Amino acid sequence: MRKLDMELIEVKKKMLDKRLINIDLQEALGKSQPYITGRMKGRECFSMDEIYILCELLDIPLNEISKYFPPSEKIRKGA
Repeated sequence: MRKLDMELIEVKKKMLDKRLINIDLQEALGKSQPYITGRMKGRECFSMDEIYILCELLDIPLNEISKYFPPSEKIRKGA
């Protein structure tokens, strides 16, 4: 399993703990279902503004952002 998949599993666990579903993320971020699905499947990354909103929604401490929202492959490779 890729590293990105593992981090998104942690986000999904937080969502389960809070009894949240993708629709709740859509409403919190003001985004469409395909937009959220693409990010939750790791095809695209959330923006930093979105990450801060999701951290508040999911009670993720800011010092743990990288555990839940990893950098993209481009950033990891220094592109």
